Amino acid sequence: MLYAVAIVAAVAVLTPVLMVCLRLSWLAVHVLPEVGVEPKGDDPDYERRYRQFAELGFQPAGATRETCWFISPFDWYWRAHDFHRWMATPDGKALVVLYRMVAVEPVRFSIKSVFDGGAVVDTKCPGAGVGRDTDTYLRVEYKNLEPAELLAKHRENVEAFAQRRGRRIKSCTFAETAQAEIVHDHKLLKSMSLRFRSVPDALILVAAPTLLAFQFLPLGGSAMHRGAIAVVIGATVFAAVRLFYLPKVIAQNALKAHAPAAATPPPPAAIGGGP
Repeated sequence: MLYAVAIVAAVAVLTPVLMVCLRLSWLAVHVLPEVGVEPKGDDPDYERRYRQFAELGFQPAGATRETCWFISPFDWYWRAHDFHRWMATPDGKALVVLYRMVAVEPVRFSIKSVFDGGAVVDTKCPGAGVGRDTDTYLRVEYKNLEPAELLAKHRENVEAFAQRRGRRIKSCTFAETAQAEIVHDHKLLKSMSLRFRSVPDALILVAAPTLLAFQFLPLGGSAMHRGAIAVVIGATVFAAVRLFYLPKVIAQNALKAHAPAAATPPPPAAIGGGP
């Protein structure tokens, strides 16, 4: 029984690490017709942003939620904390998503436009520190902009992208835009160095308590018996950190994204450069 528990614990901890190293992650977006977009009066910050975008001509469109298998070496299955609530201009050429990454942060907003060939321009406030500028995807992040300011930046980005890439903007529904964006998000996820830099952290987090328990705790029995107990102890420490410590770190990092910028944000993905 002990050996079976040790094997299950090792598989539970090491599988996400292995899948991240193999770049095997599955990101998906789910359209949620039952979720409303209009404010319900219980979230003043969301209602404020909703009203601001409504004044700019955006109309409620629908809601989605993202999920991912093996988004990090610490997670088997991840589901976005919040629904992504979409609003769209009447012509469907600009759509905004209102959402939160963690419950304690202010509302984030991201304006998106789709071009022919599935290309996407995404203008965020704030972002995750991940800019992108390719032939089919332009992602630009800003801090501390109001909706009207972000919309003006987005229009500049759209115009520059269309001129540089020779692409034409399309009219899309929110579901079509979400599906177009998820393709680029999946590529971005696989290329994010932060995911791979955290692999050693995950391994150390489980290996250190396992080795310490094996070497110094009076576990008794054969070496295999002590090793099995040590693996269970290491996996338990790993799970405790994952469940109780990492969420606090994630929340702190999310709040930092809203802090005043130390320097002026870079221009839209080095317009004029790039591939």
